[in-house]
Amino acid sequence: MYQLIKANRAQFPARILCETLGVSHSGYYDWAKRAPSQRAVANCRLTEQIMAIHHTSDFTYGRPRITAELADLGVRVNHKRVGRLMREAGIKGVSRRRNFVITTHRNKRDRPARIWCNVISRQLASTNYGLQT
Repeated sequence: MYQLIKANRAQFPARILCETLGVSHSGYYDWAKRAPSQRAVANCRLTEQIMAIHHTSDFTYGRPRITAELADLGVRVNHKRVGRLMREAGIKGVSRRRNFVITTHRNKRDRPARIWCNVISRQLASTNYGLQT
């Protein structure tokens, strides 16, 4: 809420925004004066380290490798936190491609005809249900 007020403060007075959103203006000003928390500061530092490691890896390392690199640097951090910070910063690792062909071309030409014939025979069988010929 307070971030929304801060973003729109150039267009509207803070008191009117606070009244509209149902927030006390003293609470907003208290929030605005408050210093960032230790966790937020630590997250900023960690994000900078993650970006540096990602850059040195030619933008290929993902969450597991970056977590391992941070552990090598002596930073104890959970892989979930690294993943969350990477997601917030828009950092993605490169996925490996498969080395084998997934699709097969066996019976490719006559397969649509078989399916079509099967559908027609099913429809004919369902319309003639119970009729003797």
